[in-house]
Amino acid sequence: MIGRDLLPRTFGPFLGRFGRLNEVQEASVGPILAGQSVVIAAPTASGKTEAALAPLVERHCPPGVDGLRIVYVVPTRALVNDLVRRIEGPLQTLRVSFAAKTGDIPAFKITERPAVLLTTPESLDSLLCRRPALFTTVTAVVLDEVHLVDGTYRGDQLQVLLRRLPAAQHVVLSATIGAPEALAQRYAGPEAVVIRVGESRPIELEIHERLEDVVAALRKSGRIKVLWFCNKRADVETVSQELRAFWPKDRIVTHHGSLARKDRTDTEAALRYWTWGICVATMTLEVGIDVGDVDAVVLQGPPNTVSAFLQRIGRGGRREASIAAFGLCLEEGDAASFEFLAEAATEGRIEVTEAEPDPSVAVQQILSLLYGSPRGLDRERLASLLEPLVGQATLALILDHLATQEYVVLARTRVQAGTKTMDMGEKGRLHSNIPSQKETVLRDARTGKAIGAAFLGASIGDTVIVGGKTRRVVGMSGTTVDLEAVSGAGGVASFKKRKSGGAFRWLLPDTLRGT
Repeated sequence: MIGRDLLPRTFGPFLGRFGRLNEVQEASVGPILAGQSVVIAAPTASGKTEAALAPLVERHCPPGVDGLRIVYVVPTRALVNDLVRRIEGPLQTLRVSFAAKTGDIPAFKITERPAVLLTTPESLDSLLCRRPALFTTVTAVVLDEVHLVDGTYRGDQLQVLLRRLPAAQHVVLSATIGAPEALAQRYAGPEAVVIRVGESRPIELEIHERLEDVVAALRKSGRIKVLWFCNKRADVETVSQELRAFWPKDRIVTHHGSLARKDRTDTEAALRYWTWGICVATMTLEVGIDVGDVDAVVLQGPPNTVSAFLQRIGRGGRREASIAAFGLCLEEGDAASFEFLAEAATEGRIEVTEAEPDPSVAVQQILSLLYGSPRGLDRERLASLLEPLVGQATLALILDHLATQEYVVLARTRVQAGTKTMDMGEKGRLHSNIPSQKETVLRDARTGKAIGAAFLGASIGDTVIVGGKTRRVVGMSGTTVDLEAVSGAGGVASFKKRKSGGAFRWLLPDTLRGT
């Protein structure tokens, strides 16, 4: 068999349970084993992780491998945790060491040199500053779910981080997108091979105007394990309460970014185990976290883009010839929006990501680079690393401004970190472009246990819904809100939006701050 011939060591651990390579893997294994950089654009749940890792481990991690060879970067901590669960068995079978590093996971020991590292862009930034020697042996980089950060300040940061790593083979994994060739230019280089496989399945979309009608349609069609997507975190909690009138409450769970990590992982574990039940979620489950086979997907209001529509509905009925999806209209015009999204998705008309770089990311990367290089950096080297973000004239403006603010020290040909930059680095405040607006910690008043975090607009006495349960605000102190469980429905569930724009925009010169 072709899989066993090309992957004599890794086929069994990674793909043996399937018995053969699927379409995505057949198209990818040959170019990756040949050392080519590739972009794999394929539908959700099409086996992209195995398509990348099996040939990369075969090629870069021979028996007895010493030192870090493969860096695997994903957008979220939850995806790192999910990947650990999925790949630790195959890697242990192959005796290939691996480690994970995120803000949730303590740093591995200074003496550890794993062959495979799973991380996020922010943790990679931190490690490049604090343990640069770890990366001298890297020969391959995987960027997974990169469509989620492309065109954002995190995608801009990732482009520079790639330049800070040694020259390596790049494997970029993405859901179906509008312009994979442009994505390849940004993250894999001009010589990268673009692999587009896996046509989207036919879409069977039912549109309803009432929640109870959706539940009735699900039951009638025998689709009883369901992902129910909402566009807002507050709606997740409201819908989970409304569903209790039509569905057993012990088979309704929630998943969104304001819930505590343990609650999210408990939900994910329940979904992998359950054969029936409903999970109400935001885009946190739009990405490739394993929740087992799902019968159908419900969209509470249309998402903003065709790609998000495809990503969400693609999580349902993975083993079926068509996709079963249900649209719930919230306002006038939603039915037409659903019909447009389904038509565009069927015809492959997917929007192209706008990739205008954020110059504030150049500020963050200058400070990060200089903190990791106490002797300073040559100006030409700095300009080369930041080329995806700013030209030399803009870079000069930024450096002059940072010098007047005492964050950098300028010499004729070199740039060094100022005391302020070194202080920020020691406090771990240099590595993230995510705005640092502090979320409110939501705490159970009886047990003192943290049950989530959110930008919460509420006062003492207000009723809110967190984790699918109704609670009353009984105390507020600084950035902590104490909640007690109450019976009955209700809830303002007032989650505020995060700030937009990179976290270092405040350090841009006035002339660049509005761009």
